[in-house]
Amino acid sequence: MSLGPTDPEEIVQFLLDSTPEPFPFARLVAFLTLCAWMRFPDDEEIVLDAQTHAAAMIYLHERKRGITSPIPLNLERTCESIVNRQIHGQYSEVFEEQLAADIVAFFMYCPEERQPSFGKAYHFIGAGGFAPSDVNEAEKKQFTRARSSLKAAWKLQAVSAPLLWATRAFEDDSEVFHYAPDDIDCFDDAAALVRSRERLLTLFGVALFCQQKLTKLLNMTGAAKIRYPTFPRIVKPVVPDIGTFDEKQLRILDDYAAPQ
Repeated sequence: MSLGPTDPEEIVQFLLDSTPEPFPFARLVAFLTLCAWMRFPDDEEIVLDAQTHAAAMIYLHERKRGITSPIPLNLERTCESIVNRQIHGQYSEVFEEQLAADIVAFFMYCPEERQPSFGKAYHFIGAGGFAPSDVNEAEKKQFTRARSSLKAAWKLQAVSAPLLWATRAFEDDSEVFHYAPDDIDCFDDAAALVRSRERLLTLFGVALFCQQKLTKLLNMTGAAKIRYPTFPRIVKPVVPDIGTFDEKQLRILDDYAAPQ
């Protein structure tokens, strides 16, 4: 038996499907696999490895509760994941980086009359535009990123960035952005999410809204067209309550000077 889909469109369809799960926690494995795809949309081996990790960690999670779940994870695949590690460190550590999501956030928050562009996004983020208002100048440096790092992140995650951003924006104080296949502490909350069709529709609806808005804004800049995942027809755009830049952030934007 397979551990389930790894293609993002198939995962979304499976998560929204009302048919019984083929094995316990199949939708939870699928969602955590989707979380890995958001970070590595062009690396099938990493996504498969993350799926293996999710299944193994859920199995261990249930064993600690005294339950042996018949998750179809065979020994060969588990050993393959251990011997040929696809990432350095833990997925939960890698998932903390949010550069591509910050680039999307810039386009979502920036007033359209300010003509948002990648150059302005790199300037804004590099100047600490998303740093919390209560940090001092020394702490602010923790929230600044180099243009080269931002460009590399966008190249890697452009296709998945709207969905990645939506995990932060679809609910107040959302922790979904941090859900990782090797983080047992997130499993109960992630399991609750995949059991709620309403919440999933909201999440994917925000991602669809973001895809549509980002496509329009990027077309205005002349950027290359991105082929985003197609959501099922049942998913409708959901406009999140995200606000816009405050006066301090607008001043940072005013300091932008286009390259000559």
